[in-house]
Amino acid sequence: MTKILRLDPTLISLIAAGEVVERPASVLKELVDNALDAGATRIAVEIEDAGRRRIEVSDDGEGMTREDAELAVERHATSKIRSAADLAAISTLGFRGEALPSIAAVSRLEITTAARGGEALRVRVEAGGPRRVETAVRGPGTTVVVRDLFFATPARRKFLKSDATELRRLVEVVIEAALARPDIAFSVRSGAREILRQPASAGLADRIAALYGPDYSAALLPCAAEAGGRRLRGLLQRPDQAGRGPRRQLLFVNGRPVQDRALSQAALRGYASSLPRGAVPHVFLFLTVPVAELDVNVHPAKREVRFREPDQLFGFVQSTVRRALGGLSPAGDMERAWGFRRVPARDGASAERGAAPAAAARLAREPRGGYRTPSADQLGLFLNARLRERPTDGELTSPAETAAPSLWQLHDTFILVQTRTGLALIDQHSAHERVLYEALIAAFDRAAPDSQELVFPRTYQLGPAEWQAWEEHSGLLERLGFRVEPFGERTLALSAVPAVGWRFEPEEEFLDLLGDLAEARGAEPNRHERLARALACRAAIKAGQRLTREEMARLFNDLFATALPTADVHGRPAVIQIRIEDLARRFERA
Repeated sequence: MTKILRLDPTLISLIAAGEVVERPASVLKELVDNALDAGATRIAVEIEDAGRRRIEVSDDGEGMTREDAELAVERHATSKIRSAADLAAISTLGFRGEALPSIAAVSRLEITTAARGGEALRVRVEAGGPRRVETAVRGPGTTVVVRDLFFATPARRKFLKSDATELRRLVEVVIEAALARPDIAFSVRSGAREILRQPASAGLADRIAALYGPDYSAALLPCAAEAGGRRLRGLLQRPDQAGRGPRRQLLFVNGRPVQDRALSQAALRGYASSLPRGAVPHVFLFLTVPVAELDVNVHPAKREVRFREPDQLFGFVQSTVRRALGGLSPAGDMERAWGFRRVPARDGASAERGAAPAAAARLAREPRGGYRTPSADQLGLFLNARLRERPTDGELTSPAETAAPSLWQLHDTFILVQTRTGLALIDQHSAHERVLYEALIAAFDRAAPDSQELVFPRTYQLGPAEWQAWEEHSGLLERLGFRVEPFGERTLALSAVPAVGWRFEPEEEFLDLLGDLAEARGAEPNRHERLARALACRAAIKAGQRLTREEMARLFNDLFATALPTADVHGRPAVIQIRIEDLARRFERA
């Protein structure tokens, strides 16, 4: 007797249902996808008992004829593909022809539908049994009702979560669809309670404002780019507002909500050096790629996709996010809100070692890759006010000018500054780290980076790994501003270093940089940023170093000429403000 047997059709349907119907939310997703594919402009969802008892989805789409409605509940019957070639160019959300028959296998399914100008009918299927068809009354569109989910497979019901959890997941399905299609109206009712009502919106920002509040939406940053037939658009949370609370990282590919770890990581890489430790920003990103570059037929629930050129897409997403963040500078807004001015230079405070240029001041003027000059219309990163152009003479053009601030160094580690609203504390190491990092990135993006000649070249005897790292990345080091030449067997002579400011001695850290390169594995994107972070961290002023008044003033001015003065390259705070009201409360004066 043979061991291999053909499965019973009912059992085959249950296996397919197990792949497609995981919980009530997966049922709802399939029904909403079908409504969107049918061209609906309004989709209404009703739920009972967190989807266990009833899920109903009504739409005003194109509806179905009698023949189509009868075929829709048969396995692998679909209107969305005709041949194997169609699988390489799928533009609809559904296409497998498994959703309705799989749902019917584990529930009591009822479909009421009418095509425009056609008769209305109702199709009923219970636990995968024979279909029953009868006439009905309905306007154009389709209503699908799923009752008693998993009644024929009670063991599956035991694996469902609490009502609150299942209901939350059901609502998340509708929110994803509402974000993907702001032009469509959505509503959700649970029993007698209306949970969600979203009229059609003008665009994504309006939809987010309706879902999460106008203040939340207004604080998001626009993101858009197009290259090589790929297009990315969306909205990003500002780095200072990213926290550790509920995460909203919604990614859509060709209108389809997806879960893709690589794309999420690409977006996070775009925030490099700007996030507080452990913080994850909210992102709403919509990626459009040619259908030939995308395979959506890799998962029964269609939550995962595969890209033909993932590395190029990774870089495209990362660079687009970085550019969206790079055009921001909060310095002018912070000056206006906190009430301080640039500190006037004294007694050669502007002189730099070897007459090196004031790179940090140049950051506010020169366009450069991901850190470009901000426009007057861009919002400040940390305060909701319009950005003013920074004057070059140390004076503010604001009508409400205040006296230049006094600076104090506390424990040779922190710099204290009186502001209009209280007190600002600056971590001197974090602040200098930020200044050096942005100057190094600016140097890398220039065709001919500024270098400073050493009085006496430094020589380094390298190990095999470090020598190989130098051979492979000599061009990268040169673009950062290092001038290096071979000087014998596995020996290098360093004759010039990046000219990015005062108290900067990168020759002391050069060997460690080669070690970083030697330890790196694979083709890490934007490795120059990693090296710039490492070099800035090592070469920055340390805690415990005493600064002169002129050095404090220079650091203060250079910090507030950077794009992100309130965070160091690791995302830790560089500036903390204490409001006068908080001090008053501590002294019981409020």
